[in-house]
Amino acid sequence: MTRRISFSNNPNGKLFSDTFSDVRLADAERFYAGSKLDVYLKGMQMGTVQVVAIRPILYKQITDVLSYLVCGKPAAYLAAMIRNWYEPQDDITGETRLAHLVLQWTSRNVEAHALQLQEWWQATRSAEELKPQTQTQNSNT
Repeated sequence: MTRRISFSNNPNGKLFSDTFSDVRLADAERFYAGSKLDVYLKGMQMGTVQVVAIRPILYKQITDVLSYLVCGKPAAYLAAMIRNWYEPQDDITGETRLAHLVLQWTSRNVEAHALQLQEWWQATRSAEELKPQTQTQNSNT
């Protein structure tokens, strides 16, 4: 049986890579080497991935390196995201067991990927246009 893994966003574009990583609460029935997961992004089925590697970690072991790989932001951001994903939030402690998953696409919904990629680039471009110009850029005009 293929289980589902859902994403509400794709801030660093990781879902467009052939192989990517994610962190979830440890769940030996869902996440083990060889397990298959149907991937959904914003409710749209993107395809199926296989868990190719898994590393158990504790919540207190979330680092900037891991967090930048998973979500493109510092460790505090990933830690807060994990707390927000699961209820009740008080149950997540430094000792909470997590799974750092390495996932590889086995099949893709090409149309969904094309649509999501286009939306991602539009959002990225809009964010870049909103950034203030640097001193160097201002002095060249």
